Amino acid sequence: MSVQPGVTYKRYVANGVATIYSIPFLIVNAADLMITLNGVEVTSGFTLTGVGNPTSTCTFAVAPTGDLLFQLDMIYQRQDDFQENGDFLAATVNREYDRLWLAVKQVSGGISRSLTVSVLEPEGIAPIPLAAERALRVQAYDASGVPVMSNLTLAQLEAQPAGAAASAAAAAASASDASSSRAWASLKADQAAASEAAASASATLSQRWANEAEDVVVSGGQYSSYHWSRKSQAALTSLQNRPGGLVKETIYATPGSFTFTKDSTTKSIMVEVWGGGGPGGAGGSNGGTSSFGTISATGGAPGSGGFGGAPGSGSGGDLNITGAPGGGIDASGYGAPGGSAPRGGSGGRGGGTGTSGAQPGGGGGASGTTSQTGGSGGYSYGRIASPTNTYSVVVGAAGSGSSGSAGGAGMVIVREYA
Repeated sequence: MSVQPGVTYKRYVANGVATIYSIPFLIVNAADLMITLNGVEVTSGFTLTGVGNPTSTCTFAVAPTGDLLFQLDMIYQRQDDFQENGDFLAATVNREYDRLWLAVKQVSGGISRSLTVSVLEPEGIAPIPLAAERALRVQAYDASGVPVMSNLTLAQLEAQPAGAAASAAAAAASASDASSSRAWASLKADQAAASEAAASASATLSQRWANEAEDVVVSGGQYSSYHWSRKSQAALTSLQNRPGGLVKETIYATPGSFTFTKDSTTKSIMVEVWGGGGPGGAGGSNGGTSSFGTISATGGAPGSGGFGGAPGSGSGGDLNITGAPGGGIDASGYGAPGGSAPRGGSGGRGGGTGTSGAQPGGGGGASGTTSQTGGSGGYSYGRIASPTNTYSVVVGAAGSGSSGSAGGAGMVIVREYA
């Protein structure tokens, strides 16, 4: 019997009612047919008729339901041997030739399911790299179309979106740092303008808070808005140039002491630390100091003598920022809002009913008249290029007082990169 061109499989969507299915391709032996139902091979519960004909039939004892697939699955083996001076019958010879051509069709079907180059490239392509080179890599092609493996591992490629998101967040945070510094400079200018006795000197000082050169102290060890915008940009550049992607982020938001242990894949660490915010009202306790190793930020102080509480400050990091001071008593006799932490929590509301500062590090608001508000906690940001396995972590508590609302608690955020 001749072997006709065409596929060597047939797929049905079995409906659970029909039991008889046609097999529209030649099978010489029943063992050459593989039947699967929903991806699982079926070896019993059916009868084959018409084997050896161009079309045969499969009858199931129980009607199947789902993805029913019939396909040729021959063993590549010669099963018959012609004896010397024996019979050379046409039926036997045709059967052997049929098996040869069916085997060729089966091989052709397998090739059609593989990736191949165009017929316009009869030269073919080089083989793919060895298993050791392929492990955990992505297949690619060089400028000549030769198969090569990616330079980055699969894990590094999968980490790229998270790394890009972290860079974007850091850029937005750096812009916020600069804005907070400018707001602080504006506040200093407003306080200077309120003093009639020193109006001219205060105006000059206000300009210095906004525009003094980088690394030049304006007053009391503090720096200008321009200084902090330059530091923020430098920190962002350092973050964008870091190796690898984000491995893990750990947030310590509950006041207390902890031990941090880095992941085995971590190559560098980015740390943000906020001190606790000072309380509103007179008296009370300072916000607590937060730290990660040698990177730390002190807490804000409560108000005193009609003036807002002093802010905390950062130290030990690549970017160390002093928080915003609390507000003094305004013209109506109420405390101005509490200081807002750099890149952190906002200050509590002053006035008839004060509110607490937001975490991390916001200064507390004041209740009633003649009550001043708390200063915010300081902030420090640092990158540790070659971290040790463990670090001590401390989260500063919120400052609290008897005549005003509490500040916001401190916080430590640790981001690990491969």
